[in-house]
Amino acid sequence: MFNSNKFQSLLILLICFIVHSNISNAAVYYISNSGNDANNGLSPVYPVQSIDKLNSFINKLQPGDAVLFERGGYFQGQINLGVGGNENNPIVFGAYGTGKNPAISGSVPVKNWSLYKGNIFKAETDYDIKNLFFNGKQMTLARYPNTGFLTVKEPFNDATKGFKDDKLTQSPSYWKGSNVRIRTINWAYEYTPVKSFSNGSVFFQNPVYYPVQSGWGYYLDNNLNELDTLNEWYFEKNKKNGGTVYLIFPSGANPGNYVIEGSAFSYGFFSMSNIGNVIIKDIELRNQVEHGISFSGKKTGIKFNNCAFSGQMQFGICLLNNSENCEITNCRFTDINGKAIYLLEAEQSVVSENVFANIGMIPGYGVTKSAFGMSGIIALNCNSIIISRNSFYNTGHDAINCIGYKNTIEKNVISNSLLMLNDGAAIKSYGKNNTNSVWRNNFIFNVKGNLEGTPRGTQTVAMGAYLDEYCSNMNVINNTITGCGNSAINFYNETNNNFIKSNVCYGNQFGIFFYKGKNPMVNNYTSGNIFSGKI
Repeated sequence: MFNSNKFQSLLILLICFIVHSNISNAAVYYISNSGNDANNGLSPVYPVQSIDKLNSFINKLQPGDAVLFERGGYFQGQINLGVGGNENNPIVFGAYGTGKNPAISGSVPVKNWSLYKGNIFKAETDYDIKNLFFNGKQMTLARYPNTGFLTVKEPFNDATKGFKDDKLTQSPSYWKGSNVRIRTINWAYEYTPVKSFSNGSVFFQNPVYYPVQSGWGYYLDNNLNELDTLNEWYFEKNKKNGGTVYLIFPSGANPGNYVIEGSAFSYGFFSMSNIGNVIIKDIELRNQVEHGISFSGKKTGIKFNNCAFSGQMQFGICLLNNSENCEITNCRFTDINGKAIYLLEAEQSVVSENVFANIGMIPGYGVTKSAFGMSGIIALNCNSIIISRNSFYNTGHDAINCIGYKNTIEKNVISNSLLMLNDGAAIKSYGKNNTNSVWRNNFIFNVKGNLEGTPRGTQTVAMGAYLDEYCSNMNVINNTITGCGNSAINFYNETNNNFIKSNVCYGNQFGIFFYKGKNPMVNNYTSGNIFSGKI
């Protein structure tokens, strides 16, 4: 006779056995600088050594597997990930042992320096070097002028393709192959190689996004002839793989006494696959040519915890195209030339308890062809995002720019934003898709605005909380805002049905400012705010 209770019990035991078998079969791979790539890496006693070896088996990882890097280790290369875990058994990348968290580096040592001429040293390398670090400090690509800016006299008829400056009197082709770095608009620097040069005319290899304007600033770099100042460097590609690095060392420095590294690998972790349920924790990513993390494709349940990002030329973390339930928590982002975090089309994700310092702080660098090229957190077309309890110290443009609906920005401390660019804010949003979001309990101070490289008469446009055009049904509540170059809270052009309550704003040029623009603003409510003049 069939016994349903006994059958159900057996079925439950079978399911438990299968689940337990899956978990017990999970593998842990160990990677150590003292390892050997002939090992299988399945024991800390017999670890593998290199990222190349990891990449040879990484796409065979199964849900529940883990890859652990030895603490105190330094691993060069790019990790190419094509698989993920599942909701119950994520794939984990982490650390083992004692000491500092392991570092995944995009840079390689540059050694064996010899005198080239004068005070210029040189070294050979088998890598194409895109950035140079001296004891962890980014060096300056040989530039003209050494400081400050030249001025555009006249853009071409197609102002995205070049300009003329009669004060550039060098011989034809002198600047060919150099970079031109130009402030094209209040809120952006752009850069491109020089395709050709003659009679003061600079022809761009790639068109810029914002048309060049007369009177705006630029400089040129990446030219060996301009290598004439301490801390400047240049890379000459003179073989298939690699070339010669030139450097004028800091005053009194002996090449043998310092760590000199050149960025050569584009990414720390890279994926173009649809992946989910991956955890990356307790790892440092540094000096990548582009991004520390670059994930495109659909992503679900990607989590970063207790990681550090520094020295990237573009982004610390870049998550593109449909991310859901992702988390970035307890991480540190420092000395990144572009954006610390870039989220595109993310949903129901969290960015919390992170520290951001010195983001987008080199004029002319950052992300070209971007309105947000030197910023802390950029979240575009993102919905139900929580950005909370983060600390920001020194950002070139916006600290937070979040566009979408039902987003929450709360309990962040934002100090010294808009230090390299103009027309932005500590917290900003814009667009018709930006609605039903909450900004509350944030502390904002010192939003500066930078006019270097802009025409005379340009005015500072620096706000604390900026509801740019078309924002609607926003709630800006209980924020403290001080030290803004313009208004603490700013509305522009058809921002309607917003609610401003219980904010404390002091020491700003304006407490709250409504700027009509082309279209009127209606149904904006203020209640219980405190506005005080400059102190």
